[in-house]
Amino acid sequence: MSLQLTILKVLEGQPAGRTSHAELRLSVAILLSSGSDWTERMKRLSDRAPDLDIFGQSYVVHADGV
Repeated sequence: MSLQLTILKVLEGQPAGRTSHAELRLSVAILLSSGSDWTERMKRLSDRAPDLDIFGQSYVVHADGV
């Protein structure tokens, strides 16, 4: 769940909320390795939205050619 919130955070900071898969992976890796503060923050947020499914609920979709 906290990974999904990290993905949303990365996309929120992108123009029009879009990025390439490679850039998304890099940004997520940077955030996840930035220390326990980020991890704990995402865990607290995920506790508030236990049923969030960013892909299943179509908050995030894969678009060809991005």
